[in-house]
Amino acid sequence: MCLEALTADMGYHESGKFPFIFSCGKGPIMLLVLCQNPFWREIKMQDGVGGPFLQTAVFCEKVLQEKDGVLSAIRIVDQFTVSSSVEGTPELMPAINIAASLLISFKSGDVKGKWELKVKPVTPSGQELPGFIGPVMFEGGHRGANVIIQYVLPAKEEGTYWFNVMLNDKSITKMPLKIVYSKAQISTIVQPVN
Repeated sequence: MCLEALTADMGYHESGKFPFIFSCGKGPIMLLVLCQNPFWREIKMQDGVGGPFLQTAVFCEKVLQEKDGVLSAIRIVDQFTVSSSVEGTPELMPAINIAASLLISFKSGDVKGKWELKVKPVTPSGQELPGFIGPVMFEGGHRGANVIIQYVLPAKEEGTYWFNVMLNDKSITKMPLKIVYSKAQISTIVQPVN
């Protein structure tokens, strides 16, 4: 099967997966895996490069923005340890607020205009928490759009919290943030772990 024939028949497979094996003439066999996310299929390359493209999605202690607009994410983390004193330590983690910065960056590609960004956190037990909704302006080309969110996570259980990042109600990525409860320390502290 030649590449032209393959690209003409690249519709959704019922399973939602896109593995294809093909060869062009006597050339080597190649494996082509297309993105499974239907959002990217909607904004796939036409005559241009497509977009918008996710560049960065991280949790960190803070984000610095220099005078020239350059950003620096300080102390990128994906886990926090909640420690409690040995004396009278509860078996289950006590409720605690954990403050972190989220840095989410995009590149516009062919996209121009205002889109809606949503970040929806979900607890390890599946409960949706209050999140973030705000506009993102895309200017096209190599121009980026950076969003810095100061977020306080009301953590009531240990485990992995998933933050669903969405543009115009389409999921772009999910950011994990793990909360670990440790009963081995003398005082109650919260510390990031990279």
